[in-house]
Amino acid sequence: MARSRRYQKGHLTKQGDWWKLRWYEGVFDPVTCKAKRKQATPYTIGRCRGPGSLTKREAEKAQREKMEQVNAQSGPQAGDSMGLIGEFVEKRFNPAYVTACAKSGQLHYKNLLKKHILPAFRDMPPDELKADTVQKWINTKSKKFGRNYVTQMRNCLGTVYNFMARCGYEGRNPAQGVKIPREARKPKKTRPYKLTELATLLLHLSKRPPNCPLWTMHVLGATTSMHGAEHAGLRIENVNLSGEDVWMEDQDVPHGSLYVLGAYSKNEYTEGKNDYRHRVLPIPDALHEKVRACFYHPETGELRDPSEPLFVMPGTWLRHKKALPIDTQNVTTRVFKKIEAKVGFEVNWHRLRATYATITKTLGMDDQDRQDAMGHATLAMTESYTDQTERMRLVGNKIAEQIIGSEAVQ
Repeated sequence: MARSRRYQKGHLTKQGDWWKLRWYEGVFDPVTCKAKRKQATPYTIGRCRGPGSLTKREAEKAQREKMEQVNAQSGPQAGDSMGLIGEFVEKRFNPAYVTACAKSGQLHYKNLLKKHILPAFRDMPPDELKADTVQKWINTKSKKFGRNYVTQMRNCLGTVYNFMARCGYEGRNPAQGVKIPREARKPKKTRPYKLTELATLLLHLSKRPPNCPLWTMHVLGATTSMHGAEHAGLRIENVNLSGEDVWMEDQDVPHGSLYVLGAYSKNEYTEGKNDYRHRVLPIPDALHEKVRACFYHPETGELRDPSEPLFVMPGTWLRHKKALPIDTQNVTTRVFKKIEAKVGFEVNWHRLRATYATITKTLGMDDQDRQDAMGHATLAMTESYTDQTERMRLVGNKIAEQIIGSEAVQ
């Protein structure tokens, strides 16, 4: 384990005829764990010249004695309790570590801590949590969740204990050495929509109120690879249907295109996981008028402010009297679940991205273009969305159509 920052040797220097000693006044802040300012007035050990002067060895001995007193009074001591794990997370880890992360990192840690780690270990002192207890906890979690997600739980707990070490905790990190079982449930693969499923889904969405944008959003998602949160974060000013090229955020956006700059999820805008998510996507010609209709207020017919979200649910206008981004989780619960009960297949936002990845692969689109369109950092991630079985089925259908057609001609 790395040496704790509270153990100081001090800095011995000569100033004129005197030995001077400096050290950090408080060593570290209890929340941020960062060193405080240097002591304004150096401590005088003794003379280095003249009568009664001290040799360097004598000054260093006096330095060690003084720093033992300083280390005994500054910061938490070796036996000090860090409190309960829940108290440490809420008072130190969240304010100092989590808030310093990017938005995606904050959501990552808050989710793992709230749903898994704190419910299991909130009321335990840090030194009472042992590696075998964590191993049993991981074994239990791996029966319900995928291997990658369980690994994130273990690593998050390890990060909490690493931060404790910076705050003076000297016990063992119980997450070290914990192994993820091989029999952990494999992550569920996102399956693309079959063309018949997508047609059935669009038929149900077309029966919703005239101002409901879900039909447009689904066609746009299947033809551009946008997921639900990116639809919710799309603003009117990010869409170019002006008839000429427009410059947006240092990016040239051609007519009939949109510029994805981020997403909207859990009541806040985010910039996406990486810069690859910032991309220009063409809008199919058949959707131009549908998208343009979203520029106008559904009741008054007036052109809306460009900074407002492009897609707004009709009920939002009635309840709030203003444009609010679509709550994709709410739509999943209140709309998609009801449609699932009728159509008999799973309905979610992410299947649109898998549909785009699979169909574009089948049509022979360049791999680099597919990766750029989906906003992935690696081609391997794009391929993980591509369903091999569905691709083979689509190709088989084309071959069958040609054979049946040739026989019919004969």
